[in-house]
Amino acid sequence: KEITARRKAEARDRLLVALDDAVRPLTDPLEVTRTLVRLIGEHLKVDRCLWLEAGDSPDVFVLPYDYTTAGMPSIVGRHDLGHFGDALLGPFRARQSFVLDDADDDERARAHADAYRALHVRAAIGVPLFKGEALVAVLGVHQQTPRRWTSDEVALLEQLGQRCWESIERARAEAALRSREERYRALFENLDDGFCVLDVLFDGRRAVDCRFIEANPAYSRHTGLRGVVGRTARELVPGHDPEWFELLGGVVTTGAPLHMERYEPAVGR
Repeated sequence: KEITARRKAEARDRLLVALDDAVRPLTDPLEVTRTLVRLIGEHLKVDRCLWLEAGDSPDVFVLPYDYTTAGMPSIVGRHDLGHFGDALLGPFRARQSFVLDDADDDERARAHADAYRALHVRAAIGVPLFKGEALVAVLGVHQQTPRRWTSDEVALLEQLGQRCWESIERARAEAALRSREERYRALFENLDDGFCVLDVLFDGRRAVDCRFIEANPAYSRHTGLRGVVGRTARELVPGHDPEWFELLGGVVTTGAPLHMERYEPAVGR
């Protein structure tokens, strides 16, 4: 028994490492979903593995991708879990997993036999994922034939459900950030006004220079300074008036914005 338990633990740990390694370089949320359900499905040797996400209506969930083996049809699309009755939704709402060994021999499933047959499901596990009080996703596995699920398999899916949610949400957050950065970059590059982002450099408490982190094309047109990013103001204009740095240092140390207009003899503008 100890050897069996150790082997199961080692297999679980290998799966967790494989999942982390497989999704770490991925940036597309759908590709992350595909990879997760495929690896989970292959590990548990199931006919179908799926990740459902809450839709725009109560009890309606969207399935963007499902892993299936030969002979098991894909069921990608929208699904109303209400067709399976409270026997399925009841445990989910109670934050409990739904475990079904044989739909043809389970009173909970008999009243909804047509729904199970339509999906080619005889055995299933469904693990609900909550965000706050909302049911946001379900990790599930299906079998076309009866299968007596072990407590280890149910526990593994419950652990993997949270991991899937975190990985997919991470990919979504990163995709949203990239989209915002692309919009910002397009706006930044095409503005007629000159803009720059500066890192103000201090010697003790005194601001003595600044380094250009970003600058749009209009900045060069307005100032006459080229190739500024990565360089300091003193590198670009050795005779720069030091009062500029004092003013910028005040913005950094006080957090107060500054609006000014002044002539810089070193650049003649």
